[in-house]
This record gives sequence, C-alpha cells and structure tokens, in this order.
Amino acid sequence: MPWFKPPSTMTTKKSPATTNEVMVQAARLLSQRERSATELRKILEDRGHSPEAIERCLELLRQNGLQSDTRTQEALVRRLIEKGASNLEIRRQLDEHGLDIPDLPDEKERARALLLARRRQGDTPPKAARYLASKGYDEETIHAALASRFSDAEFGPE
Repeated sequence: MPWFKPPSTMTTKKSPATTNEVMVQAARLLSQRERSATELRKILEDRGHSPEAIERCLELLRQNGLQSDTRTQEALVRRLIEKGASNLEIRRQLDEHGLDIPDLPDEKERARALLLARRRQGDTPPKAARYLASKGYDEETIHAALASRFSDAEFGPE
C-alpha cells in the first residue's frame, strides 16, 4: 500500500453544488446569527457556489421566513445600541452589511452618550471625551454629554 495517493485520485473535479447544498450552508450561517442577503450572497460566492444556485437559495430562504433583511437590520441596530454605538457607527455598520439605513433620532444618540459617560465613573472629562469620540460621537454630542455628566467645576466653562 503506497504512502501517498496516486495522482489520478488527487485531482477530483468538484461538481457544481446543488441548491440543497447551498441551502445547508446558508442555514448553518443563519443559525449563528441574522445575516443580510448581501452578506450571505458574498459568503456563498466566496465558497464557489454559482450565482444561480445562490439566488434560488436566497429566494427560498425569504419565502420561508428564514432570512429577512428587515429582521437583520433590527437585530444589528439593537446590538449596536446596547454597545453604546453612535448614529454614525450604526449607519456605517448597516452600510457595510448592505442594509437600508433608517432614521436615527439625535435625542436618543445624546441619551446613549450620556449613559456611556455616566457608566465610566472614574473617568476625567478629557478621558471620557476620548472614549465617546472612539465610539463615533460627534463633538456637539460629546460636549452635551460631558456637560450633563460633570459639574461646571470639573468640566469647565463652555
């Protein structure tokens, strides 16, 4: 028995994947977390599946309620808000995932910034400002959050 495989058995040509095989892979991806159709399409294309099989698969997933861009958008926005992301960061992530960008009210962004600033008890105003900036908050929102978080003596005049 040879210790290596003969060349004839090493180069087996992979047959094109059926819609069922694509469905199995897509279902595995969706079992991990919600994914947009754009995201699924890219992953499945990277794995070498034909565009026709991918489109059939995506259509079947949509028809059966297993994939929904609206549901994916809602889950992503909820997860980012829980992490304290700014509206700018939320828009960037939605765009990256190929999802529609909803209206995001500025008042809620200011409230999230204030909650983040309050959550970080030991921070000085400059450190809190850097942290909020790293989360994608704009200067006006940072200033409003810090003015609410710190007393005038700590924060200084406007």
